Amino acid sequence: MKSQFDAGNFGNEMIEYASNPTDLAYLGRSFPLAIESGWGWESGQVTPAIASILINEVLGVNTYFVCTWGSTHAMRLLGGCPNPNVGDSCLNDEGRPILDPPAAQLSPESWVTTTAERELMLEYAQNLGSTGYNLAHGLHLKTSIYDQALANGNVLSWWASYVAPHDASSRQYFDDYTQIDSDLTAHFNGASKPGCIPGSDGFIALQNAGFTCENGWFFSPACSSDKLKCIPVILAEYSWHGFPWVQAADAFNYPFAITWIGSQYSFSYGIESSARFLFYCSKGNYICNTPNVTKVFTHDHSPPGREDFVSGLRKTAWKGLERVNQDVNTFMKNLFLTKEDLGALMETYAHQVSNTGQPDEDMVFNLACGWIRNNITAVDALGVPFGANTARWAEWIPRICDPGSEFNTATKKCQECPANFQSPEGRTCAPCPDGQSSEAGAATCNSGAMAISSTILITALVGIVVIWACLSVPFLFAVWRKRRCLPTVKVVLYDNTMDAIELIGAFFFLRDFPVDVRPIEVAFLIFVGYQVILVALCRVYISRTVIRTWSLEDKVFEEAQLRMLYYMGWYAVGISVFAVVPLTVIESILFLENPQTLTFMTMLVVMLETGYKTRIVYQTIRDECVRRKTTDDSDAQPDEKPSRAIDGSVEEQASNEFISKVFDPEAELKKTQDYFFDMTPHNQLPIAVSSATKSTFDSCMIPAGCL
Repeated sequence: MKSQFDAGNFGNEMIEYASNPTDLAYLGRSFPLAIESGWGWESGQVTPAIASILINEVLGVNTYFVCTWGSTHAMRLLGGCPNPNVGDSCLNDEGRPILDPPAAQLSPESWVTTTAERELMLEYAQNLGSTGYNLAHGLHLKTSIYDQALANGNVLSWWASYVAPHDASSRQYFDDYTQIDSDLTAHFNGASKPGCIPGSDGFIALQNAGFTCENGWFFSPACSSDKLKCIPVILAEYSWHGFPWVQAADAFNYPFAITWIGSQYSFSYGIESSARFLFYCSKGNYICNTPNVTKVFTHDHSPPGREDFVSGLRKTAWKGLERVNQDVNTFMKNLFLTKEDLGALMETYAHQVSNTGQPDEDMVFNLACGWIRNNITAVDALGVPFGANTARWAEWIPRICDPGSEFNTATKKCQECPANFQSPEGRTCAPCPDGQSSEAGAATCNSGAMAISSTILITALVGIVVIWACLSVPFLFAVWRKRRCLPTVKVVLYDNTMDAIELIGAFFFLRDFPVDVRPIEVAFLIFVGYQVILVALCRVYISRTVIRTWSLEDKVFEEAQLRMLYYMGWYAVGISVFAVVPLTVIESILFLENPQTLTFMTMLVVMLETGYKTRIVYQTIRDECVRRKTTDDSDAQPDEKPSRAIDGSVEEQASNEFISKVFDPEAELKKTQDYFFDMTPHNQLPIAVSSATKSTFDSCMIPAGCL
């Protein structure tokens, strides 16, 4: 451990190993964590072994293995079924698992690829995410057969070679099913035989689906009239993929004779036998990671839910695991092995088998331990190493910090919780409930007002002063120079003060907004950012227009500019009413206990107030500047066409009629556009929207003591 830390492989904090592992405790019982290990495929043994070593030696939980031989069996074990081999319900009359706790609590590799498997997972287990790797799997043949056919122009690695009209030329490279029968019996001394026999689960299931078997084989319609022309297909287990391949042979006219002989026989038989046939294999088996076998790619002619690459490999667990041990549950969510990791493990496995002749009982443990200790490293497609495995699995370990702190995955260090957050167990900083507060680094919250740190307070005050000065100084300078519209000073300065407070409040709201949020909170975040932009643009528009207008002795506030303020005000109010109000109501109804509700309500008031203030500014400037100016200049020429009033009032219409006599509105509008907005049309506002019974099988058990 220390040598890995000194080499920089554990980030910035040392990971200690557990000196005294303990059992899980649940309902007054204690028991070791039961981890499912795959019977018949090596990836289903190595991945659980890696998880077991780290859970035992780092997290400090005792583990043992329960063997499983398929997704259905695995899910039913996790669901508390007393007999996972049959289809009876695993729940009692009260809807609780019959076995509680179940016979297994964790499955590091579960094949969840079909609709039925997904339904079982949702019913009986919790989904902890992808294992990280996918697997190429399907029908394979010996590379020697493939090479022979390729020399004669037949590509046996593609599905089209097995359907008419190409199937006739492909059949010559395979034996018939009677020859396979004889060879199978001789190879295993009668221990194995074709499995689709009357009374077996597969035979009954096919009969119920309208299919039948003869002499232990299913013969597809494409060759059932002449069974000796069927190409033999040896599968591992019916429960794995028997029915999907029968469906594919029937649907795509593959001339196949299909049977299954058990996973303990099928993989070795595919490599060791001199007979010629197609057999099932996957990259989760070390045999399929050797150059001695070649995969048949079926592309869009694959069996249902059994495509060329399995992407539905999941980590699943007992639904009660998180309540019993949160660390184990979090660790399994974080565990992620790449396909390059799996490839390196399987290649090492195959190499060791070739040296020893057969797997020994310690091989799985040694492989897992070697990967953990960086003795087995993965490389990418260009041969570049992925780096130290220890640095990667260190990130899977849930870090527990001192109370009042949480682990920062970016800096790889513990950090204090901010004010008004709590972390009683040193795991995660959570917001204080409504009506409670805490100082920075506090383990728990206390009743009382929300605490505000002095740094935040000073920053907020300085920010308010700076923003207020930026908004107000140009305005005050213009008023001081021209001594005009003095009654507007009070309203505008109040307006600028409120804007400064709102912008600072929005800044802290956006800065502290959590990363992991609900969609409704994201939607509200967008509107808050949108409102900040609206406030800023509105203030800039008012300030620049007012300064420009008051800098000209003979000009008044143009109608088009007043109209823009008028529209801005109603626009802000409209956004609040029709967008933010529904979001706030939904948030309040569904998540009233969430402290974010208070923030949402506050921002709602701010947005409504912004629209109202904009209307007040518009009204004040119109009354104090435009009407006053029109009164002073009552001798203007009355021969120009009056401009349209902003609303229907007699006073506004008269004012606008008089303004239009003093100057040409279109010409003055063009001047203002050219002076301030360059190419931006004056009647447009450029707003940017920031858009989770112990089985005794010796080969599943591994010794302890890796780290």
